[in-house]
Amino acid sequence: MGQWIGPNQPLALELVQTLGLSASVVRQTWFVDDSKNSSGLIAGASSLTREEQSVFDKLVADVSERSRGVRGPPLDDVWTFEGSLEGAAALDSLSAADFLEQHPICRSYGFFTDTTQVLSQSVRREFGLLIQTSVACDPKQLSFLAFLFFVKACGGLKAVGDGDGGAQTFKLEGGAMQLWDLGSSELKRLFGVDVQKQTDVTAITIASGREADQFPIELRSGEACICTTRALVVAFSPMLWRRVKWHPSIMPSTKAALAARLVGGRAVKVIVVFSTAFWDTSPANGPAHSHERPLLEDCGPIANLFPSTVGPYPALIGLITAQAATEFGALPSEASKRAAVLAQLEAFFGNGAASKPLEVMIMDWQAQKLSGGCFAAFLPPATVGIGTQTAHVTLESPVDLTGPNGCGVGRVAFASTELAASWPSYFEGALDAGYRAADKVGSWLDTHPVSRDARSRL
Repeated sequence: MGQWIGPNQPLALELVQTLGLSASVVRQTWFVDDSKNSSGLIAGASSLTREEQSVFDKLVADVSERSRGVRGPPLDDVWTFEGSLEGAAALDSLSAADFLEQHPICRSYGFFTDTTQVLSQSVRREFGLLIQTSVACDPKQLSFLAFLFFVKACGGLKAVGDGDGGAQTFKLEGGAMQLWDLGSSELKRLFGVDVQKQTDVTAITIASGREADQFPIELRSGEACICTTRALVVAFSPMLWRRVKWHPSIMPSTKAALAARLVGGRAVKVIVVFSTAFWDTSPANGPAHSHERPLLEDCGPIANLFPSTVGPYPALIGLITAQAATEFGALPSEASKRAAVLAQLEAFFGNGAASKPLEVMIMDWQAQKLSGGCFAAFLPPATVGIGTQTAHVTLESPVDLTGPNGCGVGRVAFASTELAASWPSYFEGALDAGYRAADKVGSWLDTHPVSRDARSRL
């Protein structure tokens, strides 16, 4: 589960307040000695020279500015770049890695207008790392158009960066699971709804029987019927749609085909608990200045590292992403994974205390059958044409069982952080998509009141 909330994520902050957790909000702390990284985008020292850092900063600003020209689902039926379908298709044909290699088409759409500018290998590496740690995908797997939309939806690249004011500014003391626990309790208190935990929905189909005219949608787990309902919000990642057996009137083939093209992010979270914060720069622990340390990603699989606490104990939280996460997950045992993490921390800090933790906790989302990956799923290159060639069907298209080709305006709506118009792959994105899906279903229910006979059976 995610951990951080940014200051520009109003829905998540409002939910925290509504659930009475405002007092639990604390600021993420940072390694204060990372003075070489002037961009504030990556937790850790930068290998860039002053001149390269200037080019990197301009590249960040350029991508953030150009991202404003992208429009697409969920707020629009088709993808455009600065009003052009062709412009969107051209940028979608590129991977984010192609962009970094300065494909000529980038200049024709306003990127890299200085044709004499050649990105150094260090700048490409640093920007590629920024992409990798932001979306947990390798740049070559990610549509450049999709990445631009992600940047726009988050308010620019600096908004997703590490450091105070970025997307990792706040966290909840006691853990983010409190949002789920208290939210479930509120559903029970306000609406009498019991959340069925650990119930794996394996089929979403059409009900039969005398109530099927009013409650036509049936959710099943194995051979058992969980419930029937008049309308439905499907609130899990499109990466998991393939695990469910759908009635074709609920999941049109065009929508399923688009979901099947998605590339899932790959991430592992590592929490290492210590008795003392040996990384502290106080005299008691000795110096740990960034100029004395190698680059974090050169020492091992972890690409982002954050100081934290677990109860009364200091801790380090590491994120392993993209191909490194796949390779880490393939290590033969938990002991070998633990050894790789501790070896990296010892090499990075140059301190033997790093190899003597109290506890090492590893969560590999790729191994969780009900996650499909992490942080979210994204469109690979050359995908948006599917949405423009099939009657504007998108991942977000609601379904009306009586509509043509299964597409209509709201009996079944779809929500997940991937379907967000704001902050996709974050808590904020999940809330954004969820609220909009609930509005669609609510509007459908308002215009299709239950019959008197059905009401008497509720």
